[in-house]
Amino acid sequence: MKRTSWLLLALSGTAVWAQPPAPTVQPAPHGEPRIETKHALELDTSTFPPRPRGYRDASDPKRSLQVKPLDALTAARISALRQRAEADARVRAALGTRFAFLSAAFVDSGVKSTPPPRQDVQLVYFNYASNRAVVVRFSADQVKAVDVRPEGFQPPESDGEVAAAAEIVAKDPRYAAAVRDLPARGILTPAPSGHRYLYLIFKKPEQPAAFIATVDLTAGKVVQAGPVTHQ
Repeated sequence: MKRTSWLLLALSGTAVWAQPPAPTVQPAPHGEPRIETKHALELDTSTFPPRPRGYRDASDPKRSLQVKPLDALTAARISALRQRAEADARVRAALGTRFAFLSAAFVDSGVKSTPPPRQDVQLVYFNYASNRAVVVRFSADQVKAVDVRPEGFQPPESDGEVAAAAEIVAKDPRYAAAVRDLPARGILTPAPSGHRYLYLIFKKPEQPAAFIATVDLTAGKVVQAGPVTHQ
């Protein structure tokens, strides 16, 4: 009978074992069968868990696969879609004069075909005058629908809103000195009357919070603020 060893295949970090044939059997000195093993699987014990010598996973640049996305929502494309949306009369009417762009994302077009169609894109805005979110949907990079969401629907905050809220605090003469040169992080927080509130923490990297503030983006003012006391 012929004997072969285990075969280890590594593709994109996934190990697949092939079925081994039966080993060669040689007669032992006292008539008992003896299994001859000429090719043992050598393990590299310098890694944990041990791996077969010569094994490479997907993190190895020689084994990695370069995948080109079918569609991409790049910063340049988002900027182009924003320009097209904000030039549309329906969108301008929904946004008013005080608004912020929040996010962009792909959405399912609902069309089944081969090859698949280009995905729809939705842009999310917030109108601070009406306290309403506005969702603009694009199909084939053309405005398909403009949806004004009910009052109380609050999309997640954007980086731009955090920066705008921090600027409101920095320009308030009561707090300007306290937050000077302090980076801010923020999160959406519940607010009365449907206003859009952000809670901010001002702190240096790797340091505890130094100052906190709640900002009403609808009214464009600081609701409350103060230094953080550490015991």
